[in-house]
Amino acid sequence: SQMLIMYSHDIFRSMGILMVLFGLLTIGKMLAIFAYAWVIMRPMDKLINFTHLYYNAKSSIDRLNEILKLDSEPKYEMKVDPFKDRKSASIRLKDVSFSYDGSTEVLKNISLEIKEGEKVAIIGETGSGKSTLAQILIGLYPIDSGEIFYNGIEIKEIGYMSVRENVGFVIQSPLMFNNSLRFNLTLGRKYSDEKIYEALKIAQLYEFVSGLDKKLDTIVGKNGTKLSGGQKQRLSIARVLLDNPKVIIFDESTSSLDNETEDRLLEALNSFVEGKTIITIAHRKNSIEKADRIIDLSKIV
Repeated sequence: SQMLIMYSHDIFRSMGILMVLFGLLTIGKMLAIFAYAWVIMRPMDKLINFTHLYYNAKSSIDRLNEILKLDSEPKYEMKVDPFKDRKSASIRLKDVSFSYDGSTEVLKNISLEIKEGEKVAIIGETGSGKSTLAQILIGLYPIDSGEIFYNGIEIKEIGYMSVRENVGFVIQSPLMFNNSLRFNLTLGRKYSDEKIYEALKIAQLYEFVSGLDKKLDTIVGKNGTKLSGGQKQRLSIARVLLDNPKVIIFDESTSSLDNETEDRLLEALNSFVEGKTIITIAHRKNSIEKADRIIDLSKIV
């Protein structure tokens, strides 16, 4: 719009000068035209800007309305705390079914049980619902039918908030904020530097962070653009370790690491996860060979 206004003035001036040269206008009339043109162009400029802002705002409002129309997750109040005074938790699924679109079932009548303190690896073909199962366990997707139990208490009796406070979830592509390493590790919670560095040592990030000029105050960039894929995964693992959950779910959380770094990480994790219930979703042999039991999700009925 600014270019239109600028070029309009040039066009008016050029036409006015030409018309004066050809005797079609007097100099006084030409100056009057310039004055009127300036008066007219300013409100036109504001009108064009308003139209531009209106369409931008309309697009934003449309996106917000799409979000507001989405169904809210069910709200369940905590009636029983199955995690209280327990080091870990058992998990049981009974006839669990789930579909994204209401017709095609990703999980159908799945029943399985994981004992308290057991380390389980979940494998299966692509599309068998491994990652979906992990997100169902923490209530990110409400199930269509069936029941989920923690320490024998159904999840509706526990409440999603309590489950998420006690079940850690490490995903393959973790979200990073355009903020410091400290914030991305703590998410605003208060932890001592000693505890943070202890988690970084287990996650095999201590040397990397110690070598940075600003250490924990280093900005990682939008969605962690200043970090490699492996560093983001290890940062996500350290983030979960700080919370010290009763149950930890690893969903392809070491897929971007080389074998040597993964071996060191898994070895360091052993002492930390001792006695905790661990669910590992992976394809790599290193990630599943230390499991107490392997569950092939594509073969579960």
